[in-house]
Amino acid sequence: MAPGYFRKARQNTRVAGHPFEKGEWVFVVLLQLHRHADWGDNGHEFDPDRFERGRVPHNLAHLYKPFGTGMRACIGRQFAYHEIVVALASIVWAFDLKPDPSYTLQVEETITLKPLALRLKAKRKR
Repeated sequence: MAPGYFRKARQNTRVAGHPFEKGEWVFVVLLQLHRHADWGDNGHEFDPDRFERGRVPHNLAHLYKPFGTGMRACIGRQFAYHEIVVALASIVWAFDLKPDPSYTLQVEETITLKPLALRLKAKRKR
């Protein structure tokens, strides 16, 4: 995931109470966007179930941008979506996964953002 993206105001506007003049640039920090209050009270917690039907925020298209947005969005997005579904389905089918209860999220920023030293215990189901 990229750390964020830039947007230029097309007109004088306010976003979350902050004024922006026409032509002014803003950098949207994805770590903050992906923890926005519209995700609920636990937006800062790892909760994959938040994507279940009925729990997804009404404005998901504006809240979730792991591949960037606009003309410079990642061209590999569709391939990545298909690849991750197959990989996750294979893992979840074969293993019970348990996180270390003492783990606290720390984000490592290289070209992409990723959890630092995240470890899961995997126990084969079958």
